[in-house]
Amino acid sequence: MEKLLDKLQVWGCDIPAAIDRVLGDKELYCSCLELFAEDENFELCAKALHEQNYRAAFEAAHALKGVAANLELTPLQTCISALVEQLRHKQTDGLEPYWTAIQAARIQLQNVLKERL
Repeated sequence: MEKLLDKLQVWGCDIPAAIDRVLGDKELYCSCLELFAEDENFELCAKALHEQNYRAAFEAAHALKGVAANLELTPLQTCISALVEQLRHKQTDGLEPYWTAIQAARIQLQNVLKERL
């Protein structure tokens, strides 16, 4: 588990703050990470963007942003926040790079988590 937390710290996550948030329960934190990596809002956001349903995309992305912030997943939160702000201001042209960055960061998180198994 320490190796996982170290890798997340190197990636740019604020692990001390995250562990404080879960009252020092590293197992709980790791369980939350695993759940978040598979959060259905990633798929809901992708589908909504594809269908140009920007309200639904905003809601899904906003939910992801909140969880990423609570888990101190700064690299992922930064990507998601950029998309949320575009959608919040109804700037819907050129959203693909934002979504691509989110997907890449999510894959990076999933890969780090797979190493734990």
